[in-house]
Amino acid sequence: MLFRSGGVQSYAFDHWFAPGQAPDDLLTSYNEVALLNLNGKTVNHLAFLADGVTAPLALVLALLAAILMLAVVRAWPRGRRAH
Repeated sequence: MLFRSGGVQSYAFDHWFAPGQAPDDLLTSYNEVALLNLNGKTVNHLAFLADGVTAPLALVLALLAAILMLAVVRAWPRGRRAH
């Protein structure tokens, strides 16, 4: 999967885009950096921010759409003058 480089972030993407995949398959698909992050978390008994709460994909997409709409509205030229 394209998003498997961040360790914690990739775990959320795995839940969204590859539900039901076996944990062994997930781990073999992670790159070296993601595995180092995961190992660091496990060895040091740390919890990253996204470990406790995984937002539903629909909520994330809705929030991203709202941000995009806000950006478009703010960038839209107001009162364009004809030259």
